[in-house]
Amino acid sequence: MILSVKDLSFNYPHRAILKDISFSITVGEFMGIIGPNGSGKTTLIKNIAGFLAARGRVVVAGDPLSALSRKDLAKKIGVVPQRSQLKGEFTVQEVVEMGRYAYQKYWRRSLPEDEEIIDEVLRTLNILEFKERKIGQLSGGEFQKVIIARALAQKPDLLILDEATSNLDINHTIEIFQLVRGIAGQKGLAVIAIIHDLNMAAQFCDRIMVLKNGQLIKIGNPEEIFKPNLLYKIFGLKARIFHDPENKRPFILPQIKLQGGR
Repeated sequence: MILSVKDLSFNYPHRAILKDISFSITVGEFMGIIGPNGSGKTTLIKNIAGFLAARGRVVVAGDPLSALSRKDLAKKIGVVPQRSQLKGEFTVQEVVEMGRYAYQKYWRRSLPEDEEIIDEVLRTLNILEFKERKIGQLSGGEFQKVIIARALAQKPDLLILDEATSNLDINHTIEIFQLVRGIAGQKGLAVIAIIHDLNMAAQFCDRIMVLKNGQLIKIGNPEEIFKPNLLYKIFGLKARIFHDPENKRPFILPQIKLQGGR
């Protein structure tokens, strides 16, 4: 078990955001989180990552979250944000090396072991050739791979994607999800990702968690989640469900009534 969450609740003053959330994730699993805006998705992963302090119990790779130091937590959980504040003067290698800080003493820089790990994750993400390039010279998709590489350089047990592909085109989105799904299986880590594109979630996730109004509505595989009645209940969305003839996964086609036009 990589992650176990039990009875997690979180409140802002005078407002409950999350209510008694419980679930678990196993080695190699890719779990998606879907739900309307304001349903608590980002607050949930911030609590799992230790950025917020919730009520309940979170255990990561056998250790209670509350017992972990910041460095120990960084060795267990890597987070890929929607947007990074890094500026263009860093090289790709320098950014990825930031992911090794939890393993380094403050008086020294990287060791040969760190260099090997940096090259390994760059090679895995097909960006080793960009190692010396300034991040300001990268495309959006290339830059997001670098941020994922930084998280993977932490050698985490759990990788969290916080809407990490929302600013990318469809080709880069597919590439990122394919790479991350493959890495989860090959490296023995687990992935949890907030995904707004329902069809991307249906294609790549092993299981999907549905949140609404801070409550866990359902967890299941794509076939169990993407039902017309559930989509209408959660999103108010009328949709038809088809299935890809090759991988048998569901495909969601919204029913749209066009207004005006020709």
